[in-house]
Amino acid sequence: MNVLQLTHKPPFPSIDGGCLEMAKMSKLFHDSNQFNLTVLTLSTPKHPFYEKVFKNNLPNSEVEHVFINTNLSPLSALKALATNKSYHLSRFKSTDFNKKLIELLKKKTFQFVIVESIFVGLYADTIKKYSSAKIIYNAPNIEWEIWVRLASETKASLKKSYLKILAKQLKKEEIKICNKFDGIIALTQKDEKAFNVIAPSITSITIPFKINLANYPVSTKSTDTPLHFYHLGAMDWIPNVNGINWFLNEVWNPHFITNQAVKLHLAGKGMPQQMFSYNKGNVSIEGFVDNTLAYINTKDVLVAPLFSGSGMRIKILEAMALGKCVLGTSIAFEGIDISGKTAIVANTKEAFIEQIKRLNEHPEIIKEIGLEARKLVEEKYNQLTLESEVTKFFESLA
Repeated sequence: MNVLQLTHKPPFPSIDGGCLEMAKMSKLFHDSNQFNLTVLTLSTPKHPFYEKVFKNNLPNSEVEHVFINTNLSPLSALKALATNKSYHLSRFKSTDFNKKLIELLKKKTFQFVIVESIFVGLYADTIKKYSSAKIIYNAPNIEWEIWVRLASETKASLKKSYLKILAKQLKKEEIKICNKFDGIIALTQKDEKAFNVIAPSITSITIPFKINLANYPVSTKSTDTPLHFYHLGAMDWIPNVNGINWFLNEVWNPHFITNQAVKLHLAGKGMPQQMFSYNKGNVSIEGFVDNTLAYINTKDVLVAPLFSGSGMRIKILEAMALGKCVLGTSIAFEGIDISGKTAIVANTKEAFIEQIKRLNEHPEIIKEIGLEARKLVEEKYNQLTLESEVTKFFESLA
């Protein structure tokens, strides 16, 4: 089967959760003898295209890319506001990408086109016009839900109102696009239920992120003092920035900054310059990390103070696969079937403070939860089942 994968940013290098999800599908199609993969990706100032990296990961696949400038433009944002169009989606409209897509669709007969985000779902009409391929939306999240949650946690009235408008405009267009697909793969059951409401005639399935456990050896690090708490995530993503600012200002700095028995490490791409002002006491701001798995294995507890977002937090699942204890909000764990044995949930500053003190006083809990977390990943998020799940869904649409 010929498969065309459309991505709004290059899956490789896999520097964040979104890239990891797309790369997972790219590798599945590339490595399987059932599929012949072609990739067409947008590249942006924030996510450039590296041909060598693609060739290393997908040596037998055709890969095309088109650059688009997605940098924020106040004038374009104002125009979108005035015309009641989604500014988020408008940033990914490209005449050159559309031309390249038409060229590929004319050159080869595809059985399936995989749309990896709503931002390339924009091109569904072009696909339908030039191909009879089934269009599958591999949905990383429900994009407008992120902005609804961001608006709800924003206190400034003017900003709050603007975020509500952005969310409303995006929701309207996202629903319209979703109804153009032939099938939807949701990362979480929660998202699939939402898709069943907004696109009831579209066949859907939940296939969560899957881990290749061979690449995730369980950490053998002992929980010695000081305990190393950490956060690892894209720091050019607003929900992460808001969550970490809240955690520092409400939890860590008032209660733990002088405690020598604990240390906090903050890492991730796109670290805002102002975050480095927190680099003092027992807080270490480390920015981009080349080898994330090696980095995680030197730490004890992942903190995930997330109050907005949508979909599934893949960095949490990676930590659990490595046998790490995770302390996070209910939103952070969405899509992961946790229990009190496999993770620690905290939704208020009081709860975070209490749990950090508990882990500091009883570090043996960290290892116990980490080992149970690994078992959960082995049972429910093992990549060994991925190809059969995806193939079965494709066959149901053929």
